[in-house]
Amino acid sequence: MLLSSVMAAPIVSAADYDTKIDEAKKQVEENEEQVNSLNETIDSLENETTDTEAELTAINDEISKNKAFMQDAVKRLEQAQEEYKTLQEDITKLEEIIEKRNGQLEEQARKIQVDGQTANYIEFVLDSESITDVIGRMNVVTNLVESNSELVKAQVSDKEEVAAKQEKTEQTILQQNALAEELELTAADLEEQQLEQEVLVAQLAAEKSTVESERSEFLAQRDAAEAQVSQLVASREESAKAAQEAQAQSEQEEVLASAQAEEENDEVVSTSSSQNTVSSTNDNSDDSSANVSNNNNTNTTTTNSGASSGSNNGNSNSGSSEPAKKTETVEKKETPQPSTPAVTGTSWSSLKSIAESKLGKPYVWGAKGPNSFDCSGFTSWVFSQVGKTIPGDSRTQYANSTKVSNPQPGDLVFFGKNGVVTHVGIYAGNGKFIGAQNNGVAYDNVNASYWELIGYGRY
Repeated sequence: MLLSSVMAAPIVSAADYDTKIDEAKKQVEENEEQVNSLNETIDSLENETTDTEAELTAINDEISKNKAFMQDAVKRLEQAQEEYKTLQEDITKLEEIIEKRNGQLEEQARKIQVDGQTANYIEFVLDSESITDVIGRMNVVTNLVESNSELVKAQVSDKEEVAAKQEKTEQTILQQNALAEELELTAADLEEQQLEQEVLVAQLAAEKSTVESERSEFLAQRDAAEAQVSQLVASREESAKAAQEAQAQSEQEEVLASAQAEEENDEVVSTSSSQNTVSSTNDNSDDSSANVSNNNNTNTTTTNSGASSGSNNGNSNSGSSEPAKKTETVEKKETPQPSTPAVTGTSWSSLKSIAESKLGKPYVWGAKGPNSFDCSGFTSWVFSQVGKTIPGDSRTQYANSTKVSNPQPGDLVFFGKNGVVTHVGIYAGNGKFIGAQNNGVAYDNVNASYWELIGYGRY
């Protein structure tokens, strides 16, 4: 028995099959279009993800470079700070030297002001005794003046050097601080870009996962629709084959019925002819008897003419006697008809608890139990539990059963279309039957609008 799970009822015409097949094929095409569209979306997301990941890689490279710059800047800043520290020590020493020179210069200036050392220099030269002595004393005075002058120059130079070094060191520190600050800002910007790209990559991955999930659903729907098409095509072919077989069987039965009718008609004609022959023979016998009687009467009359007492006795005898009529009885020989033994069938009381124990079990085409059934699989399984073996498909179950017009609970009830059996259940009485339908093993009405009753069979 073939009962597709996608049918609303177990009876489906060829036109219904074609309609359902077209609908299923259309569903396949629609699902295929959806899958193709989602594939394009996935390709686009993958390309976008690739570009985003490339940008993220570039940002990570920039972050790595920036970290290297930061580390170098930190080292240079630390070096500048060390140089500044050393310079501060040098400045301290120079300032101490300058301070000492300042003391010497102040002392000399004070002496010049107090002692009138300038006049002493002149007197020292004028007191010379000779030109040579004058020249010598002038050299001494010149050296003293130059010595003071060099001291002043050294003082000025040291102060300028201190100022220059201090300014250079301060500029270096300022530059390194500015560079470090810039690198920190760059690092913060790169980290923000990195975070944005990572979020974008995660969003693309999530969107891709969602689309892939949708694609999987449409693929499953497409596969289910394709399976439905295959099942419907197979059902249509089997239905057509069953219809052809039923048509052939019907034609064969008509031929056999016609031949049997002709044979019975020939027997009737033959019997009638025999009866006519026997009747004609009896009529002839009656006529002969009548003739014999008439002759006897004539002879008796002649005899009576010679002897009156004999005549009286003769007449009396002839008058009271009737002609003997031979009767032959002919019986019609009828063709013996095979007697059909009474079939009690399987009692519902022995089947009920077994059948009801499977209420709610799912319908699966071709399943024979015990956890799932199709319609003929259910009936054959139930009967097997009480020791009765019946065929495994609905049409053979119907063909091999004893047909009954007055069903009793425990009989099989068959449904179909145009005389072709497509569904079977166990009759439970009161217009109800139990069987494996689309909704699983359940009770249903024999006269439901979607069932076309074929008949009842007994085992």
